[in-house]
Amino acid sequence: MEGESDAVSGLRFGRFRAIREIGRGATSCVYLAEDDGGVAQDDAFGAQEWAANTVKGRRVAIKVVDFTDDRSKLSRRFRKLFATEAAVTAQFDHPNIAKVHDWRVEEHRAYLVMELVEGQGLDQFVTMDKLLPMHRVVGIIFKVAMALDYAHRRGIVHRDIKPANVMLTKDDEVKL
Repeated sequence: MEGESDAVSGLRFGRFRAIREIGRGATSCVYLAEDDGGVAQDDAFGAQEWAANTVKGRRVAIKVVDFTDDRSKLSRRFRKLFATEAAVTAQFDHPNIAKVHDWRVEEHRAYLVMELVEGQGLDQFVTMDKLLPMHRVVGIIFKVAMALDYAHRRGIVHRDIKPANVMLTKDDEVKL
């Protein structure tokens, strides 16, 4: 498929087929993926149980967290924290927070299936030649503050607020 990297081709997360990597952090990787309704024979995420919810062709972002690094003592705690936060955020309904469609946790990795937010991270606007006008910055800060307040009132602290984690869509909407 056009745009599909060799390293990602064949990579599946339940009923989702990875298309390409779209982001990487210290503990996770984010893939553009498509719901094609298929299920790998050795599916690690139990897609058989939710194949009935297939929306073929829907594109999503899938954040995959790997628990196999040197911090194995922290892995059990991190898995529990991930599962708790995923379950809570999957219930969120806020215009400035990317929707979590589904999530799974297994022994060595976990993933979140999220709304695909097409746009640019605010990290693209932090150099002197690309700064946004002040009236837009004020609006963005307000929307981010409203989203963080919404999450905080529901017991979730973001813990990684930075320009790269705030998306600005082509319609000038803000999404965490």
